[in-house]
Amino acid sequence: MNFKREKSTNYFLDDTAIPNIFIAEYMPDTPGNYIKVYLYAFMYSNINHILSNESIAKNLGMSVEDVLAAWSYFEECRMIRKIYPRPGDKLRYDVVFTDLKSGVFGGTADASAGGGVGLDNEALKELFREIERITGKPIPGGDYQKIGHILDDYGVGTEIVARAYSYCVKRGKRTGASYVDRVVRDWDERGLRTPEDVDEHLESCDLRYNQYKQLMKALGLAASTVTDAERGVFDSWLDDMGMSLEDILNVCKKAAGVSKKFAYVKKIIESDFEKAGGGTPPATDGKMSRKRFYEGRRRDSEDAARKRVEEVYARCPDVRTLDEEIANLNMELVSAMVSGADNRKSVETQFRRQIEKKTAEKSALMDREGFAVDYTDILYHCPLCRDTGLLDNGVSCSCYKIQTETM
Repeated sequence: MNFKREKSTNYFLDDTAIPNIFIAEYMPDTPGNYIKVYLYAFMYSNINHILSNESIAKNLGMSVEDVLAAWSYFEECRMIRKIYPRPGDKLRYDVVFTDLKSGVFGGTADASAGGGVGLDNEALKELFREIERITGKPIPGGDYQKIGHILDDYGVGTEIVARAYSYCVKRGKRTGASYVDRVVRDWDERGLRTPEDVDEHLESCDLRYNQYKQLMKALGLAASTVTDAERGVFDSWLDDMGMSLEDILNVCKKAAGVSKKFAYVKKIIESDFEKAGGGTPPATDGKMSRKRFYEGRRRDSEDAARKRVEEVYARCPDVRTLDEEIANLNMELVSAMVSGADNRKSVETQFRRQIEKKTAEKSALMDREGFAVDYTDILYHCPLCRDTGLLDNGVSCSCYKIQTETM
């Protein structure tokens, strides 16, 4: 005997089941208009109905901008995932409502679905050390949790995250975790799941990277480990001196058999440049020189912040102790976030409360010692682009345009 259930032909007469977790855990902190967007679209998701953001806005009496802001908010809270049918078009996407129950009580064991990558504290410590080595500065306190979200949301390994930071540094982009998240998300949408996938992708689309590899090989050096110093010399040859890759490779061929080939080739190229009347390459000429200008700006701002940190630590060692405790708690929080444990939500909450408590203690202590709460923060010359010359959307910052005009 078979049993069948008659389906209503009018979906407005059906029921939409909303998990109690949404009401108890998510709704209290969610803006009212955003809740309207979530519930309205969630109802239509049960029948696979296609809606546009414009129609949602019209039916709910809202602006399209508010609807788009709602989706960004829900994505940040991991309540939805955006799926881009065409990776190059960031304005068109489908929305997948995530399983809120799994988000609170533990994720799937499938790492590709973002359900926790199971890292231990030692692996996380190594990742944080690598990030600080790549960026040349301590990880901002708020970035620890964002890094945890990157590992958890995309189910990637620590090598992918480290490569994303390296990518940002090499290209003069922001190194904040929010920007790195965008890089990893782009790689994830392209199906780049392993370090080898990423390396192959970057190599195929990055001309300068290929030039570095050819030069390293011609000089008898390991192509996989281009140092900042070597990269600076190559950039000077290619940009400041205006040499072609072929010209440099020809010089390398003439130096066959020389023991210190790099130093020898460098001496020949610079000598020929001076003989040709080039003199010393101007420090403010060309695209790469502008890049070095911003690198210098960031370095000055970061050095000044480090000195202020040392000043605070010297006057009040307890601040250093609190910073170390906060860093350790952040690491424990990230470890809980990517653990995939059933009780990870409650554990995360405990660590966040401890971090908030320690941060409040630090603020109170600095205030008693006469320091502003943000005294140790990095003060960039341009807060819009944080001295990179580029905004988050890839458009040149206004300060970059001003700098270009004065060169």
